[in-house]
Amino acid sequence: MVVKFGTLCSGQVTDHPCQIDEATVRGYSPSMTLQLTTSQEKRLEHLAAQSHRTRDELALEAIDLYLQHVESLTAEVRAAEEEADRQGWQSSRSVLERIQTRFSRSAWR
Repeated sequence: MVVKFGTLCSGQVTDHPCQIDEATVRGYSPSMTLQLTTSQEKRLEHLAAQSHRTRDELALEAIDLYLQHVESLTAEVRAAEEEADRQGWQSSRSVLERIQTRFSRSAWR
Protein backbone atom coordinates (compact mmCIF):
# COMPACT_ATOMS: atom_id res chain seq x y z
CA MET A 1 0.00 0.00 0.00
CA VAL A 2 1.37 3.41 -0.89
CA VAL A 3 0.57 6.30 1.42
CA LYS A 4 0.13 9.57 -0.43
CA PHE A 5 1.88 12.88 0.26
CA GLY A 6 1.21 14.58 3.58
CA THR A 7 -0.01 11.47 5.35
CA LEU A 8 1.13 9.67 8.43
CA CYS A 9 4.02 7.27 7.89
CA SER A 10 5.71 5.60 10.86
CA GLY A 11 4.18 8.12 13.21
CA GLN A 12 5.38 11.15 11.24
CA VAL A 13 3.73 13.29 8.57
CA THR A 14 5.74 12.90 5.39
CA ASP A 15 6.23 14.93 2.25
CA HIS A 16 7.02 11.82 0.22
CA PRO A 17 5.25 8.50 -0.44
CA CYS A 18 6.17 5.61 1.81
CA GLN A 19 5.38 1.92 1.82
CA ILE A 20 3.52 0.45 4.78
CA ASP A 21 2.23 -3.01 5.50
CA GLU A 22 -1.58 -3.54 5.40
CA ALA A 23 -1.42 -4.83 9.00
CA THR A 24 -0.06 -1.45 10.07
CA VAL A 25 -3.24 0.25 8.95
CA ARG A 26 -5.24 -1.88 11.44
CA GLY A 27 -8.48 -1.65 9.53
CA TYR A 28 -8.51 2.12 9.14
CA SER A 29 -8.97 3.77 5.77
CA PRO A 30 -5.87 5.72 4.69
CA SER A 31 -7.40 9.16 5.26
CA MET A 32 -10.50 11.25 5.69
CA THR A 33 -10.85 15.00 5.78
CA LEU A 34 -13.30 16.78 8.06
CA GLN A 35 -14.01 20.50 7.94
CA LEU A 36 -14.46 21.78 11.48
CA THR A 37 -15.63 25.21 12.52
CA THR A 38 -13.20 27.29 14.55
CA SER A 39 -15.32 26.64 17.62
CA GLN A 40 -15.32 22.88 17.05
CA GLU A 41 -11.56 22.88 16.52
CA LYS A 42 -10.97 24.76 19.78
CA ARG A 43 -13.32 22.48 21.70
CA LEU A 44 -11.66 19.39 20.25
CA GLU A 45 -8.18 20.69 21.08
CA HIS A 46 -9.29 21.50 24.64
CA LEU A 47 -10.86 18.08 25.17
CA ALA A 48 -7.82 16.33 23.68
CA ALA A 49 -5.51 18.20 26.05
CA GLN A 50 -7.73 17.48 29.07
CA SER A 51 -8.12 13.79 28.27
CA HIS A 52 -4.52 13.23 27.12
CA ARG A 53 -5.83 11.75 23.89
CA THR A 54 -5.34 12.72 20.27
CA ARG A 55 -7.88 14.61 18.21
CA ASP A 56 -8.06 11.56 15.91
CA GLU A 57 -8.93 9.26 18.82
CA LEU A 58 -11.69 11.60 19.94
CA ALA A 59 -13.06 11.99 16.41
CA LEU A 60 -13.07 8.21 15.85
CA GLU A 61 -14.87 7.68 19.15
CA ALA A 62 -17.45 10.36 18.31
CA ILE A 63 -18.11 8.86 14.88
CA ASP A 64 -18.41 5.37 16.36
CA LEU A 65 -20.86 6.56 19.04
CA TYR A 66 -22.93 8.38 16.40
CA LEU A 67 -23.07 5.29 14.17
CA GLN A 68 -24.08 3.10 17.13
CA HIS A 69 -26.82 5.61 18.01
CA VAL A 70 -28.24 5.71 14.47
CA GLU A 71 -28.06 1.92 14.14
CA SER A 72 -29.87 1.52 17.46
CA LEU A 73 -32.61 3.97 16.47
CA THR A 74 -33.01 2.24 13.10
CA ALA A 75 -33.39 -1.13 14.82
CA GLU A 76 -35.98 0.30 17.22
CA VAL A 77 -38.01 1.79 14.36
CA ARG A 78 -37.90 -1.51 12.44
CA ALA A 79 -39.01 -3.41 15.53
CA ALA A 80 -41.88 -0.95 16.11
CA GLU A 81 -42.96 -1.21 12.46
CA GLU A 82 -42.91 -5.01 12.65
CA GLU A 83 -44.98 -4.92 15.86
CA ALA A 84 -47.46 -2.53 14.25
CA ASP A 85 -47.76 -4.87 11.26
CA ARG A 86 -48.36 -7.86 13.56
CA GLN A 87 -51.12 -5.96 15.35
CA GLY A 88 -52.69 -4.85 12.07
CA TRP A 89 -52.04 -1.15 12.47
CA GLN A 90 -52.26 1.07 9.43
CA SER A 91 -49.16 2.88 8.20
CA SER A 92 -49.26 6.67 8.24
CA ARG A 93 -49.04 6.61 4.44
CA SER A 94 -52.10 4.37 4.07
CA VAL A 95 -54.06 6.50 6.56
CA LEU A 96 -53.19 9.65 4.58
CA GLU A 97 -54.23 7.95 1.33
CA ARG A 98 -57.58 6.93 2.87
CA ILE A 99 -58.20 10.48 4.10
CA GLN A 100 -57.34 11.95 0.70
CA THR A 101 -59.63 9.45 -1.05
CA ARG A 102 -62.53 10.21 1.28
CA PHE A 103 -61.94 13.96 1.00
CA SER A 104 -61.87 13.78 -2.80
CA ARG A 105 -65.31 12.10 -2.74
CA SER A 106 -66.84 14.48 -0.20
CA ALA A 107 -69.21 17.35 -0.95
CA TRP A 108 -66.77 19.77 0.68
CA ARG A 109 -64.64 19.99 -2.44
